[in-house]
Amino acid sequence: MTKATKAERIFEATRQDCRRHLKSWPGDGSIGFNAVSTETELVSQRTINDMRKVLDRKLKEIEISKKLNISTPEKLDFDEAVLRMVEVTINNEERKVQESKIAYLAE
Repeated sequence: MTKATKAERIFEATRQDCRRHLKSWPGDGSIGFNAVSTETELVSQRTINDMRKVLDRKLKEIEISKKLNISTPEKLDFDEAVLRMVEVTINNEERKVQESKIAYLAE
């Protein structure tokens, strides 16, 4: 087994946080957290781009599972809602990175 990349570790931590949130407060995943889940790691635009690749791969896996009826529709819908929440969270994190970059350049 290969070692997970920084983006994969952060993605998985964020996904688990979103999963716990949606189990406690069911929804469609249209809301997200203000930031991705990290311990002390800084998140760069490159990490965000890599996280988007992981997200796209996971969404494709769900799409394939739906077509092949591999799992129950309820589980797949829940997993899709979790990934949508992760997507919103990644967007929020990207916005923060862009704002900090603008603030840095303005100094």
